[in-house]
Amino acid sequence: MEKIPEIVTGFLYRESIIGKEDIEICRYGIQISMANLINFCIAFGIGIMLHAVAEIVIFYVAFVSLRFFCGGYHADSYGKCFFLFAVTCLAHLALVEAFAALGGNSGVLLAAALAVLGACVLVKAPIEHSNRDFA
Repeated sequence: MEKIPEIVTGFLYRESIIGKEDIEICRYGIQISMANLINFCIAFGIGIMLHAVAEIVIFYVAFVSLRFFCGGYHADSYGKCFFLFAVTCLAHLALVEAFAALGGNSGVLLAAALAVLGACVLVKAPIEHSNRDFA
C-alpha cells in the first residue's frame, strides 16, 4: 500500500508531470484510491460469492456516502481496515438475510441492530461532538 504510490509518484516527478511540492499529495491520493478500490473488490467479491450482488452494491453506496460525510473508525493498518470492512459487509448481509426471514416481524431485530451499531459508533468512531465524552 505504500510501495506502489511511491513508485508512481517517483515516476510522475521524474517525468516532470508533478512538482516536488505535489509528491506527498499525489502519494496520499493514490494510496486512498487503492484502498477504496480494494474495499470495492472486497465488497463485490463477497456479494458474488454469496449471490447478493444487489444487496452489497446498495450497502456499498450507502457505506461510502456515510463514511465520506461522517468519517468513521480508522484502523491502525490497512490490513485491519480491509478485514473490518469485510466483516462489516458480512454482518450487513447476515442482517439482510435475517430481516428477510422474519418478514414483517423484524422490529426487535431492527432495534437490536441499531443498538449494536450505535454502540460501535460510540466506542470506535472518532466523531467529535458536544454530547460525546472524550475523557
